[in-house]
Amino acid sequence: WTLNFYNKNYYVNNRLELKSIPRPLKTNPNAIRFWNAESKSKGSGYVQLPVYFLSLSRLFPIGETGKTKSIDIKLSVEENDYFIKNYRNILSIQSQSNANAVMEKADAKKIFVGVNDDVHDVFTNSAGESNIGKIILAVLSFKRLKEQFGTNYKGGMLLIDELDATLYGYSQIKLIEYLYQSAKKFKIQIVFTTHSPLILEKVGLLQKQEKKNAQRNGINTNIPNYNYNSEIVYLKPIYEK
Repeated sequence: WTLNFYNKNYYVNNRLELKSIPRPLKTNPNAIRFWNAESKSKGSGYVQLPVYFLSLSRLFPIGETGKTKSIDIKLSVEENDYFIKNYRNILSIQSQSNANAVMEKADAKKIFVGVNDDVHDVFTNSAGESNIGKIILAVLSFKRLKEQFGTNYKGGMLLIDELDATLYGYSQIKLIEYLYQSAKKFKIQIVFTTHSPLILEKVGLLQKQEKKNAQRNGINTNIPNYNYNSEIVYLKPIYEK
């Protein structure tokens, strides 16, 4: 088969043609390979975009660790205000004076993002607060790229494992709303895994909302209706007596 991609500024002549070709292997004689029909040079079949991957923690409150090391995340005043505003909105924190985003590192695998303010510090923050902080900082990195490179910025990808980790229902919904707006504003394609029916339901509602908005504005998306219809499919154990 042949697959054509058309996207302004991503590809040479705004077009990329991919082909499937047989590539028999000892372990799989029916294996195929994806091939860039335009060029055989290394890496030419890929779109170069910034990618950020987050694997969120379920059981890591910073207060239960030993010695930590502070990391200067070097946020500007505007970036810190952006962080605190969205942090408060997602977590439904009503008041927070003199708040600053901070990062603490316990070891190579344990990095915690939290907030210091007038009434508590990062060491009394929960694992859920840290996860929200990490996500906001990831979005801020794309915001920086967009502001730095202007029209040369083509967007990026944010990959998140266990999006709902440590978050209660309200914050899960607010987080999806935040990511939805951020994806549009900073041209981010967001891919995540989740165990939360609440998140899946919210994403489905936003998909249908997008379609209605497109139709209302006279935009022909050329996307089949089934792309906007979502179902939760799951396995259910059967217990025999």
